[in-house]
Amino acid sequence: MMINLYFILQVILLVGSAQADESTVPALTLTEVYSKAIQLSEAVGVQRELKAQSEEHIHQTYGAILPTINGIGSYTQQAGPKSTLGGVSASTFYPTSQPLAKLTLAQPIFHGLSEYAALRQKQRLDEAQQETVKQATSQLYSEVATAFYSILSLEKDFANLKVQIDLYGQRILELQQRVKTGRSQLSDVLTTQAAAANLRAQSEQILGQIESARENFEYITGLSRQTSLVDSTPFPSDLGPLKDFLEKRERRPDVRASRIQLAAASENVSVARGAHIPSLDLNANYYFWRYGALQNEGINWDFTVLLTVPIFAGGTVESKVREATSQERQSTLLVNQVTRQADTQIRSAYLTLEADRSQMLALKTATDLAERNFLEETREFRLGLVTNIDVLTALANFQETNRAFDRQKFTVLADWAKLQAAVADYPQMSKVGSL
Repeated sequence: MMINLYFILQVILLVGSAQADESTVPALTLTEVYSKAIQLSEAVGVQRELKAQSEEHIHQTYGAILPTINGIGSYTQQAGPKSTLGGVSASTFYPTSQPLAKLTLAQPIFHGLSEYAALRQKQRLDEAQQETVKQATSQLYSEVATAFYSILSLEKDFANLKVQIDLYGQRILELQQRVKTGRSQLSDVLTTQAAAANLRAQSEQILGQIESARENFEYITGLSRQTSLVDSTPFPSDLGPLKDFLEKRERRPDVRASRIQLAAASENVSVARGAHIPSLDLNANYYFWRYGALQNEGINWDFTVLLTVPIFAGGTVESKVREATSQERQSTLLVNQVTRQADTQIRSAYLTLEADRSQMLALKTATDLAERNFLEETREFRLGLVTNIDVLTALANFQETNRAFDRQKFTVLADWAKLQAAVADYPQMSKVGSL
């Protein structure tokens, strides 16, 4: 009874206030935790801000195409001239007071279409940043799933230990009765008590691991470490062939982002080459207030069409073209690299899931057999056919195998989440079934 009371208290301390009233604080599934984590994640938030900045870059690039209008005002006071020009006082042309108020307009007409290439480049970079945001959420899903199943695995292991210690407690009570009747020795009781004490030590270690896992969970998700968790994910059944997952590679945000960045790099080559082409600009002024003879004659506007023909710039323009071309080749190499990395990650996640799932199925069979063996050893012990050590060995084998099976179940679920993240197929599941 003391053993049971001890572990009941430990469980109460473990779950804390989060489970004190399940009606007001419902347990969260992986999808719910992931949804809340996205809202609280700094990493995702940073990428979203970068996305907002890339949108502003597009607006700024539009400014190179649209006209620029400015209001300009100035006032200059200078010494009066001492001479005359053709009998006319120089002050007519160079007055001592020189006020100026005007509107200016500058409109690019033709810059070799480089401004439009620059706009397309910014738009491609904005699309790439959107994919980067998705990649951040993909990485977050994998991290959340790992933390989520780590906690559930440890808590299930702790519960399994409690069951195992309860079985040892029942075993101790039975042996104590048998000692009183002379059918067992005191050493059998002591051996069983020592085994139970060792399990209690293991449970303390697992409690520490749970606290550490909860701390990591709070850091990754931003949720309280006391958040109650529940698993509602069915086990992946028939995964299908590996090629089906490899075909989803192009849906990955990092692969899509790399291809979009390659398109942006190609546009940058056009931007650089545009500097070789003559440019045409329009500049116009409207004067509200000006000085000298122009004001007296009522000349209140002018405009200029400016043609600029690039002849020589010290080789910088051609150098920028070569640099942009090199960056385009670099982007091509990055596309190939990211694609191969995606294939490797998908293949590795798939093979890991397959291996862990096979191990889980083998452990389930081993658990069933170990349970049958324990029940049979218990029956034969009561008939005097086997010793207490045989029963304890069978019990330990059954419980350890069962604990390993439960741990492996959560490992498989975490593997499945990682495979989903690897093919950008989350949080919905497409191929699942019950074990």
